Amino acid sequence: MSIKKTVFVITYGRSGSTLLQGILNAIKGYEIRGENMASLVPLFRSYKKIFQARYEHGRSPMSERDPWYGADLMVPDEYAHALVSVFIDRIIKPSDSSNVIGFKEIRYGGMEFPDVEEANEYLRFLGKFFPEARFIFNERNVKDTAKSGWWANDAGAEKSISDLLRRMKIMYEANKDKSYWLSYDDYKENPLALSGLFGFLEEDFDVDVVSKIMSKRHSY
Repeated sequence: MSIKKTVFVITYGRSGSTLLQGILNAIKGYEIRGENMASLVPLFRSYKKIFQARYEHGRSPMSERDPWYGADLMVPDEYAHALVSVFIDRIIKPSDSSNVIGFKEIRYGGMEFPDVEEANEYLRFLGKFFPEARFIFNERNVKDTAKSGWWANDAGAEKSISDLLRRMKIMYEANKDKSYWLSYDDYKENPLALSGLFGFLEEDFDVDVVSKIMSKRHSY
């Protein structure tokens, strides 16, 4: 198994992202998993803590009498690579035939990231430590999303979704060199609208294959 690329689908709930997940998995060698409760975020924050410990308190060799004894031996990037390796091996669990891996996640709101700038830091972490990271931002019309699934029972759905969309746009602009913006409303009834995404991923686009995937029900 040789991973050449990692694809992260960044979105919010009921946006059509499970369909997008199915479309990506129809590409030979792709293994794009579903949500994982933003489980990478605490690993990212652990890396940040080690980076802080090393460069705020461990710049010089220190003895066992120092309260930060050993901080000078920390190598944050080595630690991050190890965390990512374990995540890939134990959470994504790619098969031997995979060469592009990743997952979709809907948890980018204020609960996960009170400060949107930290969300940008998180994407930079993914971009640095995962192989050839690519970000696909997937949106859907706010009013339609607010009527779908659990959102329909939330009086503040439109405001919450609009906030998530605003955050996504900030994240997209800050990571534009690795990112592609996609609208479910453009491709839901028009498979050809996905040809640009395939170009971004440097993959051949087969409209018949994509159409077949789109004819099947995804999610609920």
